[in-house]
Amino acid sequence: MFIKELVDLGLNKGEAEVYSSLLQFGEASASEIAKRTNIGRTNVYEYANSLIKRGLISQFEQKNRIFFRADDPRLLKDLLDQRRRELRELETVLTEAMPRMETMFNRNANKPQTMFYHGETGYKEIMNYIFFDSPASEVYILVPDLDDFEAPEPKLRNALLRRQVKTILVANKGESIQEFNKRDERELRKTSIINKSKLAIKTDTIVYEDNLLFGTISKSNFAVNVIKSAELARLFKTAVSSLTV
Repeated sequence: MFIKELVDLGLNKGEAEVYSSLLQFGEASASEIAKRTNIGRTNVYEYANSLIKRGLISQFEQKNRIFFRADDPRLLKDLLDQRRRELRELETVLTEAMPRMETMFNRNANKPQTMFYHGETGYKEIMNYIFFDSPASEVYILVPDLDDFEAPEPKLRNALLRRQVKTILVANKGESIQEFNKRDERELRKTSIINKSKLAIKTDTIVYEDNLLFGTISKSNFAVNVIKSAELARLFKTAVSSLTV
């Protein structure tokens, strides 16, 4: 009872439960409080001592036993006043620090951000975003060998088709190029072979929005680094587009 309200005023959950128990049932020993709250007896003493320091409960001895009682709940207003003072102090600290924080942020905002994804969880997170959620109108996929390319699952390819997202698939080699070209129009895709002398593709690469993904994109051993950089992504797309005209 009143646990949430007490926590909002600044008590931790244990303190709130001990104080609420004393309000509801009256004075009690640490053992009795422990039974009512399912808090360990040792922790009850810890929370009770904290509440005593806050002026919210008091203790007394009776027949060689220590008992606790809740003091007037109107004293909780002091907690509210304390929270207000703390918030005002925090606001002052933040106001003074904000200009320096904004300077640091702006200085690093244009630097590429790098993230690593791997395994089944990483595959689902990246692929679901690219194929289902990304607002990109084009997705660039580069692989060293087209014959080794593991095409995305049908549900992923169908998601791109529904959203009318074009796929630009590029490889350095692949005897299966003609088979891919036969299906290109149906799958809203353009598949090309580019000589290594013009563009050497060392690893699987996907470019979408402002992101460049490098690594192994097969589902069985998915492991990629994602670099977020609008400038790098733009340069990469321009270079690939000029080679696949």
